[in-house]
Amino acid sequence: MTFLSKFLKPSGTLGSLLVATALVSPLTIPMSATAGPEDNSIVWASHVLPRVLDARIHRRQVEQTVFLQIYDALLDFDSGLNYRPRLAESWEQVDPLTWRFHLREGVQFHNGEPFNAEAAAFSIQQYAELDPPYLYIPNWAPAWPPTAEVEDEYTVVVRTPEPLPNLPRLMMRIGMLPPEATLDPSYADKPVGTGAFKVENWEQGGAIDLAANKDYWDGAPKVDSLKIIAISSAAARVAALQAGEVDFIWEAPLDRLDDLRPDFQIIQLDNPQRNNLIAFNNLAVDSPIADTRVRRALQMTFEGQEIIDGLFEGFASEGLGPVPSAAYGAYNAEGYPGRDFDGARALLEEAGYGEGFDLTLIAQPGSFTNLTSVVEYLQSQM
Repeated sequence: MTFLSKFLKPSGTLGSLLVATALVSPLTIPMSATAGPEDNSIVWASHVLPRVLDARIHRRQVEQTVFLQIYDALLDFDSGLNYRPRLAESWEQVDPLTWRFHLREGVQFHNGEPFNAEAAAFSIQQYAELDPPYLYIPNWAPAWPPTAEVEDEYTVVVRTPEPLPNLPRLMMRIGMLPPEATLDPSYADKPVGTGAFKVENWEQGGAIDLAANKDYWDGAPKVDSLKIIAISSAAARVAALQAGEVDFIWEAPLDRLDDLRPDFQIIQLDNPQRNNLIAFNNLAVDSPIADTRVRRALQMTFEGQEIIDGLFEGFASEGLGPVPSAAYGAYNAEGYPGRDFDGARALLEEAGYGEGFDLTLIAQPGSFTNLTSVVEYLQSQM
């Protein structure tokens, strides 16, 4: 993702593509950056708006980015992709199945509820008991579900049914929730966290008004408010930025960057942590996709560098394997095979699909930069 802003300063985080590892990434904590000289607020134009603000069910990148303004996790990454304390000041592994987190004292939720071990244990159990289930269970398996118990007022113990050496990393997606407010049936309409901004006004599908949390434990934001609006057209987002109607845009068109550099700050961050990719439905046992030869043939119909150069203006790099290079357990598979139509046809013949078959490709709007162009490219190559 590429961001343009007049005022914001770069901040390190995470972003990526099919056989390419990512462009420029969303900012997780930049909203406390300095605003313009005459206005102590920021208007941020995204390409889409979040469908939910509930920490337990965020999915799309825009939702995750807003999540990071409203909620805190026990820990997260610094700009060097090292763990850093957030609501947990320290942690240790007690045994292969047990982790202990020592919590920050004196933190309050936006509604005044105290953050403590009871709230942390409650939050973890909320994720474990979600229906429909928590989106990121595959990252935990077979160590899902975790259980949490209060050891003392500011110490929580987390246990898993199987060893999980990267549990601290997975806790970054577990936003802390206030027990009393979360159980209110209207919680999803005006969620509450401990983050730098609190929800001031929001209706599902509409613009989001966030107000600075002046009592934020990590220091009050330097802007009073953050408004998030949607402008679906990239050209219209750029026009709004040039007209001074917005301060910050997401998904700036890559072919316009050189034209915009003289007047706007372009925040461009390498993102070794995230891949954008095509995921095959391994549960479709009666589909051609269930045959490994078909999946290999599909891999051989694309040329990663062609996507990078043609659709991303060079703002990406080819992945070395299915797991982002900075992720826990990443394996260097030395990249993906190049295009080989003859080899792909031979594999399809061998698998019994020489005459072809129908394939449904589902793409979620707003998933990553130039999504429509990428999908059209994939269709043309198939």
